[in-house]
Amino acid sequence: MLLIAGLLGMAAVGSVVMIGTIGDDDDDPGGRTTAPELTEDDLGPPGMIEPAEEPDTQTGGASADTLAGGEGVSLISGGGGSDAIDGRGGDDLLSGGAGADWIWGGAGDDLLHGGSEDDTLHGEAGADTLSGDDGNDALYGHGGHDLSRGGAGDDVLTDGQGNDTLIGGAGDDGLLGGHDADTLIGGQGSDSLFGGAGDDLLDGTEAGDDAVDYLNGNAGDDRILADDGDVVTGGAGADDIVLRGDPGQQITLIDFEPGEDRILLISDDPAGGVDVTIAPDADDPAVLRMSVDGQEVALLRGAEDMTMADILLVSEAEAAAWEVLPPAA
Repeated sequence: MLLIAGLLGMAAVGSVVMIGTIGDDDDDPGGRTTAPELTEDDLGPPGMIEPAEEPDTQTGGASADTLAGGEGVSLISGGGGSDAIDGRGGDDLLSGGAGADWIWGGAGDDLLHGGSEDDTLHGEAGADTLSGDDGNDALYGHGGHDLSRGGAGDDVLTDGQGNDTLIGGAGDDGLLGGHDADTLIGGQGSDSLFGGAGDDLLDGTEAGDDAVDYLNGNAGDDRILADDGDVVTGGAGADDIVLRGDPGQQITLIDFEPGEDRILLISDDPAGGVDVTIAPDADDPAVLRMSVDGQEVALLRGAEDMTMADILLVSEAEAAAWEVLPPAA
């Protein structure tokens, strides 16, 4: 059906193409899903630990060491070599140093640093902060509200229970959320983000990065921020997808569900409206091509029943309220 939508309503007049003008309305773009609100408590130790008791301080040598803390606070540095470090109990500061290290935080709110090579970090129980630093690292937050930063290299960040924040950094990273409301930020490079079971926020819109990201909300009512060439699948749930990026760099939406999912377009003047055209692809009618003011912005699959009600126009300020910025280093 040909649908022409304007500020005064919508009328059916034929077949094949949908054209409309989207203007500002009273819908709250954040009405269904709220981004996780992060506090200092959610982000784990704030960069240094001030123990109430005298800490257990250990430093490894140039070779491969095995170092373990006790039930109190531990300050452990592996030094050179491929070390194995276990913080055990207490709020620990654990640093691998040079070498491919394995670090376990144990109980408590721990701060883990991988160092210069390919490290494996396990936060375990508590609200932990994990930093892979250089190298191709594997970071596992496990329980608690964790903050994980991959750093440079092609990293894999995985979390379980808790409202977690995963930041890939530079490199082609894989980020996997867990059971709760997680925030996943890809950073530079071609990243793959998988939201998990909760109402997650996935951000593939690093400034100055035109690499293609794969963003999968999985279950839950997710918010997904996509730009130049990204591939998006919302998964189960009512998902909101913010389209950013340059004209001509189409974003691909694989499983858009009309009447449940929404597309958010950003305008300098939402009240003035924009012209939106949605038409079947000439070679594949199952694919819809979406243009805004004559510039193609997205390809949609599975959206044959889409209407203008599935598109919401928001200001930059409204869209920015959905963004989650990485916490200060």
